[in-house]
Amino acid sequence: AKLQNIHTRVENVAKQLGIHERLSNTPKGMTDVERHRIALARALVVEPVLIIADEPAAELDLISAESILGAMKAACGSKATIISFSEKPQIIKAADRHIIFVQGKIISDSGSFLTK
Repeated sequence: AKLQNIHTRVENVAKQLGIHERLSNTPKGMTDVERHRIALARALVVEPVLIIADEPAAELDLISAESILGAMKAACGSKATIISFSEKPQIIKAADRHIIFVQGKIISDSGSFLTK
């Protein structure tokens, strides 16, 4: 039963990331964007409680970036915390909370237990 759940989870995450039809391909037959999505799918399929993503949409166009962020949120639901580092406005807007660092110091926090 657990193996069946894993297969179902793989299918669902792959559909959310738009790579469902590429599951049987090898990395050599994929674009950089598809390999990026496969790596993300591997992380999401195990239902992590914490995801740390450094520029998760750095090489992507706006539509692909929003798709990746939506898939990350959908796959995790409220079960996980996603920490993402980015300078892209569309990534920042998608976040529920914003913490701005300058030279290793927090200069702004949009809502935190740290500031209370």
